[in-house]
Amino acid sequence: MAFAVLIVVLAMALTGCKKKSSEPNTGGGGDNGVPCVDLYIGFTGFNDSIYNKPNSLVDDSWFETLNTYYENTSVQGHNDAYLYYSEYMALDDLLNLENEPENLRNVSIITFTKALDYISLDSPVTNPEGYGSNAEYRDGLHNKIIGNQVFGKEINAYAIGLVNENTSSDIEEFRANLRALSSDPANIYEVNTMDSVDVVLNELVETIKSATGEGNSNILMMVFDCSYNESRVKTIPHMVYTFVDNMVCGYIAYYKAPTVRTHQVGDVGRTWAVCGGDLLDWGHNWVLSKGLVYSYKTPNLDYYNWVTTGSVHYSTGPGDFPNVRMGFLKPDTDYYVAAYAINYVGISYGEVYTFHTLADGVPSVVTLPTSDVTETTADVCGAVVDDGGHDILERGICYGLASDPDITGSHVVCAAGDSLFCTTLTGLEPNTTYHYRAYAENEEGVGYGDDLQFTTLGGTGDEATFSIGGRGVIIAPGNLQYNQGTHEWRFAENTWDYIGGANTGAGSPIYTGWIDLFGWGTGNEPSCIVDTSGYYLNFTDWGINPISNGGNTPYQWRTLSDAEWESILYNRETPSGIRFAMGQVNGVNGVILVPDQWNSSYYPLTHCNENAVLGDMPNVISASTWDSDLKPHGAVFLPCAGKRKSGDEYVDSNSWGAYWTSTEAEDVYGLGTEIIKMAWALIPSVYQGLGQGVDILSYERDYGASVRLVKDVGK
Repeated sequence: MAFAVLIVVLAMALTGCKKKSSEPNTGGGGDNGVPCVDLYIGFTGFNDSIYNKPNSLVDDSWFETLNTYYENTSVQGHNDAYLYYSEYMALDDLLNLENEPENLRNVSIITFTKALDYISLDSPVTNPEGYGSNAEYRDGLHNKIIGNQVFGKEINAYAIGLVNENTSSDIEEFRANLRALSSDPANIYEVNTMDSVDVVLNELVETIKSATGEGNSNILMMVFDCSYNESRVKTIPHMVYTFVDNMVCGYIAYYKAPTVRTHQVGDVGRTWAVCGGDLLDWGHNWVLSKGLVYSYKTPNLDYYNWVTTGSVHYSTGPGDFPNVRMGFLKPDTDYYVAAYAINYVGISYGEVYTFHTLADGVPSVVTLPTSDVTETTADVCGAVVDDGGHDILERGICYGLASDPDITGSHVVCAAGDSLFCTTLTGLEPNTTYHYRAYAENEEGVGYGDDLQFTTLGGTGDEATFSIGGRGVIIAPGNLQYNQGTHEWRFAENTWDYIGGANTGAGSPIYTGWIDLFGWGTGNEPSCIVDTSGYYLNFTDWGINPISNGGNTPYQWRTLSDAEWESILYNRETPSGIRFAMGQVNGVNGVILVPDQWNSSYYPLTHCNENAVLGDMPNVISASTWDSDLKPHGAVFLPCAGKRKSGDEYVDSNSWGAYWTSTEAEDVYGLGTEIIKMAWALIPSVYQGLGQGVDILSYERDYGASVRLVKDVGK
C-alpha cells in the first residue's frame, strides 16, 4: 500500500510569490523508508520577467530542509487518505499566495486520484476542519474551490480519476469525491489506465497553455496520487523536473518556444557558406539544441526532416551562436537557410534566407595571420578551402608594400601537400609594413585570400612591444567592443574610450548598439549576462573573432594570463626603469603602460610604478598631447571603464575598472552553499584623496569587465 507525503513547492520559486504559513506540512514515509508522494507543486511561469534555473526548480538547501521535515514527521498511517488532505493544503497555500505574478491570466489546479484514495474523518491530520461526514468534507473542499478567487481569478479545478479492477466497491462515493475536486462537471475525467491519465494530463496542459498565451502568467498547482512517479512525470510535455529517491519535484516550464534570428549569409564558396544566428529569447526554458537548418530542395525548412534538410548544431543553453561554415554543399546550387532553437516547449525558426553556391572555378583560399615577425623575416601561412573542382597546380604567398599583391610581383611558391601551406619571407626591411595574400592556381585561374599586413621590428615597431617571458606582445590600442546588432568586433577608436552606461543593454534583444563589458571567457557569447557563475566554467578567448580594425582575421589577438600581466606591470626590465604610471588622459582616469623601449625624454611621467598615489591625480594629459608625445612611442592607456554588476547594473564609471585575464582563480563560497566562480583580473582604481593604483585581483566571472587584447610578435 502506498504511503503519501505532501511536498510544497510554491510559485515563489519563480515569480516571487510566497506562502504566509511558515513551513509545509509533510506526511509519513513508506515501509521501506523511501517516501512516495501525493505531490502538489506550485507550477508557474509564462512571463518574461521570470528567471529559470535550468533543469531544477529547487536547490540543494531546499532538499536539505525537506529531508528535515521527513525525519521529524509525526504523521503515520491513513495511507490513501492523504490525497484529500493534500488537496486541502494545496488550496490553503494557493489562497494565501502573496505578490501577484505579472500579467496573470488564469489559476488552475489539477488533481489525479485513484479509487482507492478515500476520505478519512478519524484523524486531525487528514480531517483538519473536523467534519462529521464524508459529505460535509466534500462540501467544504468544493466550496474552497468555487467560493474563492486568487488575485481576482476564479480557480479552474480539474479532476482525473482512475477506476479499474482494483476499484473499491463504492464507485459512486468515489465519483462524488471527483465532483468535489472539480470546479465544473465538465472538468471531470474518469479513466481506467495509467496511460489514459497521461493522455488527459497532456490535454489539460495544452488547454492551460492555450488559455494563458505567450507573455502572460499562469499559476498551476497539481495534486498527484503517489502512483504517478518519475516515469510518468517524464511524459508531461514541457516538464522540467528533479527526481530524488521517490520524490518528483519540478515545474512546467515557461510556455514559450525560443525566439531566434537568422544572420544574413556571409561568405559563400563552391561547397560551403557561412551563416549564424541569435537566440533572442530562450523562453526561460533550457535550450536543448540550436543551430542552422538548410536545404536545396525546399524553402519549407524542417529540422526533423532529415531527407530534405541538413543542419549544423551548437552547444545547448542560452546564448547566441556565431557564424559558422556549412560544408559539403552542392556547387552552383540555390540553398535556403534558417537559424533554429529547440527547448522543452518546441522548436522555432528564424528568417529563411537564400544563397547560391559558386560554380566550379578558381580555388578558394584564406590568408592566415603571421605567427612570427622579426626585423627581416616573417612566417606566413595560407590554406586552400576549396579546389574549385580542379587539381591545384600551384600555391603560395604574394607580398609587397602595396595592397593586394599578386603573382605578377614578389611571391613564394609553396610545396604541394595538404590544404595548409606555410613559408618564411626573408630579406625584408626593418620597421616596414608589408601586405601579403595567399594564392592557389588551378586550370580555371588564380584564387586569392584576403590582404593582411604585418610590420617588421625595428624603430617604432620595437617601441610598441612589451616583453613577457622572453618574447614580446603588442597591446591593442583600445578596449574591445562588440555590436549586438551587427555582431561586429572592433577596438575603441581612442585608447581612453569606453561605452559606459549603455552596457546595461547587454543581452537585450532590442538593444543593437555597442557593449564593452563582458562576462569571463565569453568570446563565443559576448551578450551573456546570466548572473549564475555556472555559465562561465570554460574560457573562450575573445581573440577567436575577427576584429574589424585589428586585421579582421580570427585568432590574430588573444587575452593575457595573470602571470603575463604581472610581468608587464612588475617584472619587465626597461632602459628607462618605467613600466606604468597612473594618469588621466582626455579627462579619463586610468593606468598608462609604456613599452620596453620607452625613453623618459618622450614625456615626463611622474609617480611611475607606484600603486598607492595619494592626493591629486598625477600625469594629467590632453588628447592632443597623447597623440603627439605618447602614442607615437607605443604607450597605451587602460581607462577606468567601470563594471557591469551581476545582470545589468553599471557602476564605478571613471573611478574603477577591471580587465579580464585568461586565468581561473580559486572559487569562493557565497551566502548559503553557492560556489562563486572566480577569475583573475587587472584592476585599475582611482579614488581621489584615498589612493590610485593597479593590482591583479580575483573577480566574479559573471560580472562585466573590460577586455584589452594583445598580439604576439617575434622577439
